[in-house]
This record gives sequence, C-alpha cells and structure tokens, in this order.
Amino acid sequence: MGFTGYLLPWDQKAYFATAVGTNIVGQIPVIGNWLTRLLRGGDTIGTLTLSRFFMLHVFLIPGMIFAAVGAHVFLFRKAGAAGPPRPPGELRALPRASFFPGQVFKDFVFGIGLIVMLGALAHGRPVSLGPVANPADATYVPRPEWYYLPFFQWLKYWHGPFAAVGVVLIPALLVAARRGTIKVASGSS
Repeated sequence: MGFTGYLLPWDQKAYFATAVGTNIVGQIPVIGNWLTRLLRGGDTIGTLTLSRFFMLHVFLIPGMIFAAVGAHVFLFRKAGAAGPPRPPGELRALPRASFFPGQVFKDFVFGIGLIVMLGALAHGRPVSLGPVANPADATYVPRPEWYYLPFFQWLKYWHGPFAAVGVVLIPALLVAARRGTIKVASGSS
C-alpha cells in the first residue's frame, strides 16, 4: 500500500521514488523487464503508470487485504480461539459468545472510530505536495521518506540483479528472524 500510494500525489518525490522502485523490480532475473513494463504501462513512467498504481492501491490490494481478513475470520470461527497452552486440568469452560452481532458491532465501531480519527488528522494537519512531476528537472534532488531510507541505503551495496536480494530478501529475513520464525543457532542445545 505504501509503494503503490506513493506515486498518487504525482509530485517530484513520488515520480523519482517510483522510478527507483520500478527499476528495482526490473533487476529481477528473467521476468524483471516484463514486470517493469507491466507496472509502468510501457517503457516510461506516465499517466498509464499513475492509473495502474491507482487501481492497485484502491482496488486490488485492499481486495486482497479484505480476502485475507475474511479467510482469517472464517478459519478463526472454524477452529475456535486458542489461548495460552495449559494442562487439561487447568482449562475452564468459558461462556460462549456469538461472533455476530456482538463482536462484529465492536469491530465496526472501532473501524469507524479509526476512520474518523484519521480524517480529523488529515483535516487538521494536511500534507503539502511538492512540485509537479517533471523528469526533465535536473535541479530537483530526490530524498526518500524516512521509512524508505533503509532500502535506499541497501541499494548502495546491492547492484544489478542483486538489488532485489538487498531490498526484498534481506528485510524479509530480518523480519522473520525478529518474529522468531527462523531459529538462530545458539551455544546451548
């Protein structure tokens, strides 16, 4: 969502960040050039790129998120809640509560409250746009947002087809190691 929404303001920063991002995709062996052309809607970034990123940002990715949440709720309702592991003697029967309407209403109220707070924040502290996207402007020095700084730094160390390794694989491994899904070998057995 962050990458596809980044181009939508169509300012200088968005243009150059999208150029860097789609160039990274182009470094993927075998399918990179095809993916870059697919994302850009041709050889260069233009109005087709903007409309494709809008479609991805507003329709496709939110649809995938809603499908994942729906699958999660379905599987949760099918399997039931799993609390912390306890011996069978310590388990106690909890009172049954229906998911609908109680929990659905609570989730709905929380979601509406979140949307209202984000709307108030956007109204109270609007973000100004930069200059309109102009790739011919040689005086503009693009600077990434703070959350893209690690990726731009890694691009200095990983070149060519290895750019995807430095920007996709290494962060994924770091997140997996942080979450404990990858067991790091320790001195004790």
